[in-house]
Amino acid sequence: MYLSMKITSLTQQKNNPHRYNLEVDGEFKKGISDTMVLEFGLREGKEISKEELRKVITSEDQNKVKDKALELLGRRLHSRRELEIKLEKKDYPEEQIERTLDKLEKEGYLDNLEFAKELVKLRQERSPKGSIYLKKELYQKGIPEEVIEKVIAEEYPLAREIEIAEIVLKKKAKSLRGLDFKEKREKLKQFLIQRGFQFEVIGEVMNNLE
Repeated sequence: MYLSMKITSLTQQKNNPHRYNLEVDGEFKKGISDTMVLEFGLREGKEISKEELRKVITSEDQNKVKDKALELLGRRLHSRRELEIKLEKKDYPEEQIERTLDKLEKEGYLDNLEFAKELVKLRQERSPKGSIYLKKELYQKGIPEEVIEKVIAEEYPLAREIEIAEIVLKKKAKSLRGLDFKEKREKLKQFLIQRGFQFEVIGEVMNNLE
């Protein structure tokens, strides 16, 4: 015989007016948001089935994952893989993480292309690196290869990389004053290699070295 349960208490939490403690048949079940209260039409005295209660709890858990994801995205842009790793460390269920990431992508909060563009721009402005370094960094952050190639081609063309390499080279050269030309040239070349500049770019700027 099917028996429904009853919400015996739905009280606002003292420390957070947007959250409520849900009790069913006199037993505490879950702390839930006011969004869930409205969405499911919860109130004291309302009868609720096990399936309905399961949906409330699952939805609340899902919202927690989304809230955490939005909190992280509010600090800075993330790639999908970066965000996935951080949420996994919070021990959220894999299914809920994937569902959240899919939803955030659909809603436009999570965009690998925009993330990659912002990172490339940031590196050019604050910590100049070559395209080889940037491709490796983007790959490590989980950006698909086709997205990486598109962003580098659009945001960091060869002419721009040469321009950045020249700026980096001149700045580094100042710290190598006193060295003979051959030693200085070799150190600068190795520096550009370590910074991930293409050999074509390195050859171009080294030829202009005075």
